[in-house]
Amino acid sequence: MRRNPVLVWLIGFALPMVAICVALFFGLLPRLEDYAKLQIGSQVSAAIAPQNEKLDGIGVKVAQINGKLEIYDPMLLDDWRDQLKQSARLSPQEFKFSLGELSNTVTAARDAEIAADPLLVGPIGRRVFDLAVLHDVTHYEIHDKAGSSHLKAFA
Repeated sequence: MRRNPVLVWLIGFALPMVAICVALFFGLLPRLEDYAKLQIGSQVSAAIAPQNEKLDGIGVKVAQINGKLEIYDPMLLDDWRDQLKQSARLSPQEFKFSLGELSNTVTAARDAEIAADPLLVGPIGRRVFDLAVLHDVTHYEIHDKAGSSHLKAFA
């Protein structure tokens, strides 16, 4: 039986070379992926480093501003209490016209998480309720200039 030289060449040389290439490819592929990830990661880190430094600087500035604003908290608290006391002493007509400002004051105090003194808030709430009953409304809303509702009373 005579051997075909091409078949001998394929079996003897080409097939082992293909097997070696496949083995190298599968052996090197994970290392190449790790290398690519490392290179991409270092490039991304280098690219965003200046932005991270800027953000860190902004965080420090915000903390400084926050510290400066906390100085005003006692003054704002006193102002809020004074406005509530003044609202409780207004005539019914003046009280009615000051509801928008009162609503803004109450909203600001709520947003600042200031605890309300029931001795200050109770009379104001009764006056709002009385105003709603006086006008025979079942749902009374106070709107600011922008039209958003702030203070509501139900009769």
